[in-house]
Amino acid sequence: MQNIAELELVRLPVDEQQFRRDPMPWIREAREKHSWLATTDYGYFVHGYEAIKDLIYMDDKLRPSYEELIEYYGVQGTPWAKFQVEQLIGHTGEKHRRIRTSVGDAFTPRNVNKHLHIIRGNIAALLDEWAPKGAFDFTEFAAYYPVSVLCALLGTTTEEIPSIRHALETQTRLTSMDRAIVPDLLAGYHILYDFCDRLIVEREKEGLKDGLLDHLIRAKDSGRMDDTELRYLLMILFPAGYDTSKNMLGLIMNQMIQHPHYWVRCAEDLKFCYKVTEEMFRHTSTATMSRVANEDFEYKGVKIPANTALLFGNSTSGRDPTGFEDADVFNPDREHFSRHVAFGRGAHICLGQHLAKIQISEGLHLMAQRIKNPRLTGETEWRPFLGVWGLETLPIEFDPA
Repeated sequence: MQNIAELELVRLPVDEQQFRRDPMPWIREAREKHSWLATTDYGYFVHGYEAIKDLIYMDDKLRPSYEELIEYYGVQGTPWAKFQVEQLIGHTGEKHRRIRTSVGDAFTPRNVNKHLHIIRGNIAALLDEWAPKGAFDFTEFAAYYPVSVLCALLGTTTEEIPSIRHALETQTRLTSMDRAIVPDLLAGYHILYDFCDRLIVEREKEGLKDGLLDHLIRAKDSGRMDDTELRYLLMILFPAGYDTSKNMLGLIMNQMIQHPHYWVRCAEDLKFCYKVTEEMFRHTSTATMSRVANEDFEYKGVKIPANTALLFGNSTSGRDPTGFEDADVFNPDREHFSRHVAFGRGAHICLGQHLAKIQISEGLHLMAQRIKNPRLTGETEWRPFLGVWGLETLPIEFDPA
């Protein structure tokens, strides 16, 4: 058995612009040195599909890294720090199970499908506004779609979204390890807390109905959550509903520009859109998850000491040839489909994964009918790789239909 610190590993330059654009050359080099590990300036990077799949289940040995992030950013004692350690995904064990099970049924495929008319209506309205332009930054367009769906499901308007947009984006960059964002992280906490608090208070005054927010409030009223836990839950739903799905749509459009025949099929076949979405989550996704070892333990002949930081490369793990046949090829029609880890695994698997997949797939179908022959018109920019990765800009022009 060899200590992880003694391994000769490839260092991944995760902060460099070239790596953001295409991390695969470095990851392929890392595979040649070690089958599932590399290193970065912020911890050890787990790039192997099987290793991620195994380790991410180990909630007894690995914990979410929020306490370490708080120390890294030097924000101990702030309300933002309290939020990070008390929110749903900052917990394991009984508290996590209690909160998650109290709201989990609202996010099942069956319940999400009840709201298809809302999902389709929102993307249709956005396309009515944007498609006649014939050119725009696709990432800007996509930013309005998932969050408008979430607002509709919660039974509120999107009027305040522009004013909280920066706060939403900043919160999803917390694992970028960029200390320059600390003032925005702290200020964004108060913006989001006040926004979510007003939504809850106003709904309680109006009387409960049958929407998602009403479901969450009823869970609180039944004693399964307290007031703060409810507000914290909303505060993670909004950034997740805003940024993650928006970035996936950008990744898909970037891929469709390279494979225009697939885009034509998306306009014709809704089921194919679901295949495209699933394949994109496999091929290239948005999330890098981080954990810290609770104790010394061994995995595949490597000793991982307590307090070791591990970064899980969920976003690129679907390109591991030991886990997927023709892993580098984007092929929505692949017949033998191993289960990807884009949404994580185990207790912390993404609560909103079914909503994300459904709204992306339904949105693609209508977008492809209205945005014909999309082509790139300028340079793309990429977000930091760690955290919620994706395209910062994707300027396109197209033939409006």
